[in-house]
Amino acid sequence: MSPAGICQLTPSHSRPRVSNDNAYAESLFRTLKYVPAWPESGFNALTQVRVWGDNFTDWYNEEHRHSGINYVTPGQRHRGEDKVILKQRDAVFKLSSHTRNAGRAA
Repeated sequence: MSPAGICQLTPSHSRPRVSNDNAYAESLFRTLKYVPAWPESGFNALTQVRVWGDNFTDWYNEEHRHSGINYVTPGQRHRGEDKVILKQRDAVFKLSSHTRNAGRAA
């Protein structure tokens, strides 16, 4: 009997034996695997995994800028700080664009 059967769990798969039935989880797993701090040699103890996971969570939420939310962090988005950041970026972009094109004929 499988471990899931022993625990009386029913696995959920969109297709048999395919793990990509949860796009959000798969995206997180890919991010985990390719983050620069991923330990290539693995972990020696569960405590190392927990410490690394806590550090990853802090990095993911407070430092990593996500393309899907206009390159702000999830923490900034959650706190509503993204609106101010995006307005500041837009102002810099407009100023830069205006300055760059100032000498051109209309």
